[in-house]
Order: sequence, then structure tokens, then C-alpha cells
Amino acid sequence: NTITERKSLNFTNVRKEKTGDGKAQFYDISNFSGTYAYNEITYSDYNTQFNRQKSYRGGVAYSFSTSPKSIEPLKDIKFLKKSKYFSLIRDFNFTLMPKTFAVRTDLDRKYNERQIRNLSEATLPLPPFVDKSFQWNRVYNLSYDLTKALKIDFSANNRALIREFEGESINKTGGPD
Repeated sequence: NTITERKSLNFTNVRKEKTGDGKAQFYDISNFSGTYAYNEITYSDYNTQFNRQKSYRGGVAYSFSTSPKSIEPLKDIKFLKKSKYFSLIRDFNFTLMPKTFAVRTDLDRKYNERQIRNLSEATLPLPPFVDKSFQWNRVYNLSYDLTKALKIDFSANNRALIREFEGESINKTGGPD
């Protein structure tokens, strides 16, 4: 007999939509979103006593975008308007805030445990094979138009591998601790 069971629960990009026509604020709850996913596959056959694969993934994201106005403090000075030689000074501009700011953090844990049946005549017990991984990922993005002609885009990705203890971590209910 070959038996495969699958269980899955997923919530992807859950967030509150912005209502109304108000100006976007950096503290709005609609700037946040969350994700959660759980998947489990259990398999057994003639050669495999059990093979359990479990994965957990969760994350939170924040994203704020706006259209900041460019400030041109020297634009309306009369003597700068009269001469084309002062156009560089007259056209000086800057922006006070970034255009886009986003941060995302994700935790991703995978656990696999497999026990092969001992089909030989020897009575030596075979230990189960255990494979685990636990990662923490962070992503940062910033887009800033310092002036109309000078723009900065910054992105950073960080990945951390979280070390877990070696061996099995199956509790009595059949799931990872």
C-alpha cells in the first residue's frame, strides 16, 4: 500500500485595504501585510515506514509610497529669472522625504523525517533520517528622489540560517516541537 496525505493552510498577503480618499500616511495600518503558510505531507509505502515533511512560513511586510513635492526655493527670484546664466541656480530643487520605503521579514522552517523499513533478516534498528532548515530573510528597499535629476534606489537582502539541534524533534502527537 502506498499512502500519501496532504494538509495545507495558507494566508497570503493579508491586509486591510485603505478606504476613503485621504492622503496616505506612514502610520496607516493598510501599509502592513502578513503571510502564513503551513504544509504537511505524510507518505508511506512498502519500503518506507513513514516520511513526514512539514513546512512553516510566516512573514510581515511594510510598504509606504508617496509622491513628495519638489521644493524650488529660488524659482521666483526676479533677478535670477532675467538672465540665462543664472538658470543653474534658479533651477535648484530638493525633496524632503523618500518616495518609497519598504521592509519585509520572513521566517521559513522545513522539517523532514523519514524512517525506512528494515526488510532484511537482521534485527538491527535503522535510525530515522532527519533533515531540518530554518531561515530568516529580511528585505529593505528605499527610493529617494533627492532632486528632480538625482535619484537614489537602495535595496538590501539579508538571509540568516538559524541552527537547530541535531536529530529528531517529533513530539508524541507526531509534529515538530
